[in-house]
Amino acid sequence: MAIIRNPLFVNVSRSIGDITLRNVNGRTIASKRIYTNKSKSDKQLSRRSSFSLMSQLGRDLRPILEIGFPAKNGSYPHTSFIKWNNTLANYFSTYTSPSEYNSVLFDLHTALLDPLFFGQVLSSSGNLHTKGFFKINDEKLPEGALALSCDYEENDRVILGVCAVFYYENVYHGQIRLFKKSINLQQDIDSDCPTIFRINETTMPELQSCTSLPPGAMLTGYILTGIVLRKEERSTATFMAIS
Repeated sequence: MAIIRNPLFVNVSRSIGDITLRNVNGRTIASKRIYTNKSKSDKQLSRRSSFSLMSQLGRDLRPILEIGFPAKNGSYPHTSFIKWNNTLANYFSTYTSPSEYNSVLFDLHTALLDPLFFGQVLSSSGNLHTKGFFKINDEKLPEGALALSCDYEENDRVILGVCAVFYYENVYHGQIRLFKKSINLQQDIDSDCPTIFRINETTMPELQSCTSLPPGAMLTGYILTGIVLRKEERSTATFMAIS
């Protein structure tokens, strides 16, 4: 940026080549011209669409990502989510959503169930590791088990993120709920399977709220993830879809 003192350019505001002239408080200032990328090639449009979907996912999944990717050293949950999930971004670059009005959580549910999607979608990064095994029971509630890479310990905290994907008024929606459980080894963990926490209406009664959808809504399925917190540690976890 530079201040132009030539009288020929007094009160001039326009672009000349790669230079933009602006009049600010009676002074003419020259700066490098800013170009807007208006290219509409298929490749560039797909990249923008992919980035848009990932950014919106980062915002919609915020309640979960704030636990799995806590802000630190200038990083934020949604940016960490995008950084760790390039495979999903690449998938979205070749994906066309059925409707622009659908929730992006529907698009994530679709990706996780697509046999052509090779990879995983991280919901958390840490020193421990968890893997979820889920299904929908006869009451249309999610249930299953959360396996930990080591034995569960007293007062380990399980954070179960559940997103109900449903069809309502001609649009697919997503509704996120968080369920929290402090582990009591005697009550919650089978001594024969010390790395497994079983998830059902008995161990987490609040799961019954998952079916609280708008009247007339049709459940499509669930996206789930289970994160374990232990003191200053957390588990690396992934999202899973069931329908």
